Amino acid sequence: KKDGKPKAEGKTAGKGGDAKPAGKQDGKAAAPSEKKGDATTKKNGTASHKFMGVAWKDGLVRGTNVTNLSLALYRLIKSLDAPSIAVYPCAPHAPWLIELFPVLDFEIVNFELQCLDFTEADTLRSRELLASAATGFRTIPADPDASSSLDSSLDHSLVNVDVFPAVDLLFVWEAFSAFPNHRAVWAFFRSITRAGVARVAFENNPGTVNEAKVGSMLKALNVKRAPFYFNTPEKALDALSDDYPMYRELLVYNTSLLRDGLS
Repeated sequence: KKDGKPKAEGKTAGKGGDAKPAGKQDGKAAAPSEKKGDATTKKNGTASHKFMGVAWKDGLVRGTNVTNLSLALYRLIKSLDAPSIAVYPCAPHAPWLIELFPVLDFEIVNFELQCLDFTEADTLRSRELLASAATGFRTIPADPDASSSLDSSLDHSLVNVDVFPAVDLLFVWEAFSAFPNHRAVWAFFRSITRAGVARVAFENNPGTVNEAKVGSMLKALNVKRAPFYFNTPEKALDALSDDYPMYRELLVYNTSLLRDGLS
């Protein structure tokens, strides 16, 4: 007792003197405490800041909101507790990935980052920019004899089962626009499923109808409509681009649940 009034146990005073359960404020759950090793803990005696996305100087990169996308990818990887990540393609996103992956490398034990690119030149660029991003970094060489636009053959190395690594998460952004047709898209998803990729997070255009043209580059891809009709994803993250009505979302799938008969 204090001043003749009983002290409320396990509660804190709320607005107007009402008692509220500890850990809640105004009906909202308090933010969960950070685990040891998160960016909010101390490293070498210096407190780090909580990661809130890459603050890109121009805001957008080819219509992508880099801050929102990097934050979405960070939260996804942390929620899955996924230590092995592959990015496809890697080089176009390396300038902002270099700000994200060192954070994950610090927070996740035995973190591994693998980069896949369309061309040998892009592979070298990824290695140059991202080699210091993670202790377990490596690149997977592209086929130097293959076309950078994937239009020479459906047997291109990057839709070959022998190329994709068996990682916890494959992140795919701005890849399908380089594919020649829907057959190449089917080959890609079959390949990653057979390769043992556990989950895939990829760019989708929910506001578009898939074009059935053969021999031209795909402008957009919507796996929720014909001819794909993928199952409901584990997660669907939006607010990642400003290119309405062709806006993009990030869909997350367990590869075994993409679509019946895909393996």
